[in-house]
Amino acid sequence: MQPTHSYIPDVTTVLEHTGTINNNLVDVEEGEITESTGNVNNTATLTTKDDEPEVYNMSNETQIDALMEHLNKGSLIVDSSNNDDNAGPRRSKRVPKPNPKYATGNTPKKSSTHAAEAVGWANICTNLHLVEACAVEAHPDIQPITRDANSWEPAPKTVRDILKMQDGIVRQEWLKALKKELEALINAGTFVHDNLKDGEISTPVMETFKVKVKSDGSLDKLKARLVVRGDLQDKNITEDKWSPTASFRSLKMFLGHASRIKARVKQLDFVGAFLQAKMRTRMFVTIPKIYGILFPEHAEYCGLPGRLAMPMYGTTLCGKYWYLDLTEYLLEVGFKASECMRCLFIHVYPDGVSIYVLNYVDDMLYYCKDSIKLREFEEKLRTWFNLELIGQAHWYLDTRINRLANYDITLDQSRYCLSIVKKYLDTAGNAKNERQHVTPLALDFIPTTDDCSQDEVVAGQLEKEYNIDFASCIGSLIYLSMTRCDIVYTVNKLAKFTRQPGRNHFEALLHLLRYLRDNAQLGIKFYSDLSRAPLVAMLKSQKIEQTQPFFGFSDSLWNNDADSGRSTGCFIITYMGGIVDHSSNMPDPVALSSAKAEYNEGCVAFMAASHLRMLLCD
Repeated sequence: MQPTHSYIPDVTTVLEHTGTINNNLVDVEEGEITESTGNVNNTATLTTKDDEPEVYNMSNETQIDALMEHLNKGSLIVDSSNNDDNAGPRRSKRVPKPNPKYATGNTPKKSSTHAAEAVGWANICTNLHLVEACAVEAHPDIQPITRDANSWEPAPKTVRDILKMQDGIVRQEWLKALKKELEALINAGTFVHDNLKDGEISTPVMETFKVKVKSDGSLDKLKARLVVRGDLQDKNITEDKWSPTASFRSLKMFLGHASRIKARVKQLDFVGAFLQAKMRTRMFVTIPKIYGILFPEHAEYCGLPGRLAMPMYGTTLCGKYWYLDLTEYLLEVGFKASECMRCLFIHVYPDGVSIYVLNYVDDMLYYCKDSIKLREFEEKLRTWFNLELIGQAHWYLDTRINRLANYDITLDQSRYCLSIVKKYLDTAGNAKNERQHVTPLALDFIPTTDDCSQDEVVAGQLEKEYNIDFASCIGSLIYLSMTRCDIVYTVNKLAKFTRQPGRNHFEALLHLLRYLRDNAQLGIKFYSDLSRAPLVAMLKSQKIEQTQPFFGFSDSLWNNDADSGRSTGCFIITYMGGIVDHSSNMPDPVALSSAKAEYNEGCVAFMAASHLRMLLCD
């Protein structure tokens, strides 16, 4: 591999418009959302007229029994008064209206005398609305009022957050998701009744929730997951915990090769992947007793230590155990793991037909030119694992995949880009700027520490003024840059100032967000016919003939860092006309001339290309 020409393409040549998406978000102009339209901090407490709310101790068996008795009697009073003092920002017309039939405020009140007979069980307060939760569970016919995913945000953090919800419909749907997760664990035989041995401990279980969206932004499902507390697990485990998963580089090479051989990429999802692996160590967990109250039919599994027969999500080695089981099966049926990307598997048949598989934990992409062999692979895999065949791939690693009729494939993060703009730009405390932005950075901006704030206090004041969490926004943009090489230089430069950003840095960040607002639909395109790629046409216009599907560019700007005098380099590596790897960096050592700066960056580019070339050889 040797450099042959000195030429670098512009951004519009390597990125293309990948089409619009169905944006179900409410259109909000920049700076429109203010504190005056904030979220209502709804609070609800179970209380009596005479007693003050107290924290309920779930560890007392007598309290549990008495609580259930008085819940059944309906003797608790619910106070659902609203507190608007600490309201936060929210979008109007996105919060579902409460169902009046199950709204907390409609719970009939009992007399204080009757409540006093509850022996203080009205004072449980932070566990909230168990009465309402059970009432909602008894009415499964209620349907969600909207498929807009943003209407279900933010997702609750704990089960108590669900019980606090004022909207009975939303509360019901989250409880159904939680019950589904608990039943999936029980039905899979995850827990075994066993006694703790000397020295063994039981690790508590906690819950996580997520609103899962489709590629068009509509609601896919409400996902609840019971996971083992990682901070309380045994820290003395010396076994290697690493397990390979698909990266963006492997995904882009995978899709580029599918375009090259003209194959349709399909997708499947392993249902409860970790629960299909073998538990190879002895471990106990405890499900909180509150689940036994919410779902009495499963009370026997709650509040007591249970030995894991399968690795639950959150266990230290669950990812490795699942990878080992999946790999063992694939190797057994004839697949070979790639030497440089162990999450990629290839099965070559005697007639030369190949099946390609790329796996990310429980999400798998695969393709083959022979439809019969592909169906056989699906059926064999289904007999061994519990999985769902999704069909044509369209959403992977929070990235949209589009397949065209001519076998071209586009890859973009347009939905994620719009969500960043909605989250940070629309709420920014600055004047509107509707001017079209065509560059990620202002032409006169110089990234330097001279513009940093004097200390973190001043930086915090600027964050309040602009209403932007600088570090959080930069973190989101770093992930977006996986498919957007046009912003990687800007993001990397601004990332150096996340500790104490100054006013100029905030203005540069706003400029970048406006650029993304105006150019949200850019993405990567892989061509089944390389001659149609704009990169090839660009090289041909420079009298450079390019027939190889894998090639790259590198460049360096000598001594351009205002603080250190180091050189900034970049490279772009393409396959089938689409970018598979790119970087903006400041390589070591410090270059003493522009020629050395070019050689330094060339070395960085060749190292990246060598790894991808090994993948092609596999």
